[in-house]
Formats: sequence, C-alpha cells, structure tokens
Amino acid sequence: MTEMNIPKITPAKWVDYAEMVARSGLTLMTWGPSGAGKSDLAAQLVPRLKLDSMTDIRLAIKDPSDLKGVPVPDLQAGYVRWLRDQGLPTDPNAKVLINFDEINQPSPIIQAMAYQLILDRKLGDYEIPKGCVIVAAGNRVSDRGVVSQMPAPLRSRMWHCELKVDVDDFCAWAVKPENDIIPELISFVRWKPDQLHDFEPDMTAYPTPRTIAMLSKLLKRGAPADMEFALAEGMCGRGFAIEYTGFLKVYRTLPNIKKILTDPDSVDVPTDPCTLYALASALARQADAGNMDNVIKFAKRLGREFQLLLLTDISVRDKKLGQNKSFIALNCELQTIASNG
Repeated sequence: MTEMNIPKITPAKWVDYAEMVARSGLTLMTWGPSGAGKSDLAAQLVPRLKLDSMTDIRLAIKDPSDLKGVPVPDLQAGYVRWLRDQGLPTDPNAKVLINFDEINQPSPIIQAMAYQLILDRKLGDYEIPKGCVIVAAGNRVSDRGVVSQMPAPLRSRMWHCELKVDVDDFCAWAVKPENDIIPELISFVRWKPDQLHDFEPDMTAYPTPRTIAMLSKLLKRGAPADMEFALAEGMCGRGFAIEYTGFLKVYRTLPNIKKILTDPDSVDVPTDPCTLYALASALARQADAGNMDNVIKFAKRLGREFQLLLLTDISVRDKKLGQNKSFIALNCELQTIASNG
C-alpha cells in the first residue's frame, strides 16, 4: 500500500491550491474518504477558473469504448474512424472542467487510458481542447473501498493532496442559504465533531458530510418525532441516531427565540454547552436587519466562544448584516481580545 506522504488540506483551502495547480497546467489528484465532498469541491473550481461547465467522468462505470470510441470503417477514406461517447468535450473552444472521479477504481486498461489523457491530453485521435482543465479524485486504499493501486507513472504526473474533513468548514458551508442545512444538525455537529465523519466500511450507514446533508433534506419535510430516530439511523447509522435524537431533546428546550429577538434582556442565558451551541445556531438563522441590535445585545451575555460562533454564522448567511454597527462593535471587541492573547 502506498504511503500517504502528501499534504492534508481542509475544504476551505482546497480551492486555493486547486486553482494554483490548474493555472500551472498541472493535474490535481484529491484523495479522501467516501462522502467527504470531493465532487462538490471540484464544481467550485468552475467559477474560479472562469470555465463554462464541469463534466464528471465516473471511470469506474466506463468501458474502453466509452473513452476511445467504437471503430467505424470509413470505406471511402480507407481507414477507421472512432465514434466516441459525448462525455468528453469535443468543441475546440470548450472551457470545461473534466473531473475524473474514482480514478483508482476502474480496470487497469481504463486507468491506462486515463494516464494517456492526463499525460498527453489525448487518446488516439481525440485531443482535449486547450481551454479545458483536468482534475481527478479517488478514495484511499485505507478506506477499504473497491479501489486498486494507482500505477506509479500515473501518480508521478499529478499533484496530490488528501482532503481533511473539518467541522468549521462544514458548518460555514452548511449555514449558507443555498445549502440550507437545518440548524439542529449544524448545532449537533459542532457539539459532537466526531459525528461529522465516522466512516465504518462494515456498516451499511454511517455519518459523512454528504449523508448529513441528505438527512437534512429528509428532516426538512417536517418528520413526526416518532420517525426521527429511524430517519437518522437509515441515513447516518445507529450511533449517530442515538446521539442526535438525544441532542434534539435539549435543542427543543431552548429559550424562546422570538422573545430574544424582541426583548433580549428578559431571557435567561443557558449554561449547558450543548444548549449554547444550539442557541447560537438558531439565533444566527433568525437574524436579520430588523433584529440585529437585539441579537447582538443578547450575544454580549454569552461566552466568547459562542459570540464568535454566532457572528461567524450571521456573516456567512448574509454579509450585509456584518455592516450593522452593533455587529462591528462586538466583532472588534473579540478581535482585540484575541490579539491581546
């Protein structure tokens, strides 16, 4: 088994490294566990590199003819032409991100074809358009998935990194309106960071950033309380479900959020850390231009850690709220404390 003597990079920094590698004309290979979000990250490169689109080539389900094409005799010309699949861009002016996913899962012949595409940017008479960018991704051998050893010549043609699952990065992604992960799950992951990714290859279901995001979609439909355990268990496994439904009992005893937003001084501040994580996420979710002063007024009664969590989530959800005078004053106070050690 090849040693992972490569840098471990969080999702927030991955795009910066990927952009640098791509602009240098090299190919990036991202290693990481199942469900860590490797494919979603690749899509973020499209706007950064001002490309038009991304095509996801799942090599594990490809046949050699899908890449090289099917030979069709051209009797008039006297030779064979190759009729190719439309997965790879053919327009010479195309600006496409080509993501070779699961690159270490396919048969050796498919890996050899990928090697030629990455090394020479061509396969047979097909040539990848100059404006296209190639990235690749795959699971680690240690993840015990259906993977094979990547040939040394192919490894040596790419810049490698290992994607590190990170709670802060996940939560920053989760609170964005376009992702809209429910606050209960965000609070839970902050309280129990080991539950963000607990990969167990022998288990049918286990928690990963991907399965937690899928669970959020399920729970948004307003599941009855007696269904919550089974829904969580079916998506993220029994251990996760036990911890999460226990957390929900605490979450549902939170102080009245509407009362905090209208009369923050009348609400007692909880002391239990689990409740405080939940409260910070719930408040950030409800913050808007009309109630920001009251949100900050209540935040000043929280501990510094939870003040920082609250401000971070608010600014990620809506950057304009960061221009509120009360927000700026508290943020400056926290920065001063941090700079003074």
